[in-house]
Amino acid sequence: MKDGDDINIRSFEDAVADNKRKIKLLLIDTITKNCASSHHEILQKINHVIHDCGDGSKLEAIVLSEGHTNFSCKVSVDKHPELCFFAKFCFEWNPDRTVHYDLQLVENEYKIMQEMSSNIPGSTVLPLACWDVKHGGQNMKLLVTNWSHVRSNFAISLSTV
Repeated sequence: MKDGDDINIRSFEDAVADNKRKIKLLLIDTITKNCASSHHEILQKINHVIHDCGDGSKLEAIVLSEGHTNFSCKVSVDKHPELCFFAKFCFEWNPDRTVHYDLQLVENEYKIMQEMSSNIPGSTVLPLACWDVKHGGQNMKLLVTNWSHVRSNFAISLSTV
């Protein structure tokens, strides 16, 4: 390894960490703005806790898996960890624009989950939302579902593309 290689690796790692931090902030911001208008009880409770309780509660996201075009996270309220859900943040393009992701796929995933949870209760986690997100000239989708302790590993495996 040459002397400059270590600096280049650290620069790359710093850029990746900065990108992950920005994505998590955008994810939390999007959820915070949209949960107030949701008809789902969990999102209404979260909205109430982070805006009205006065205890300084805020959302936090733990990245469970990441791919070229998406991040899967467990999102929870820091002071109320029982208020949690799963979020899959999908990007139209990966950062260097070499991999395209058809956002209709995540929209279809949401519709299938709605259909399955309606027709066969308990067969899938309850889908809570599929929001359009635009940021930095890029289109994205944010899929939000109930958190399932039983199916969490299964949900993650289905959510990474």
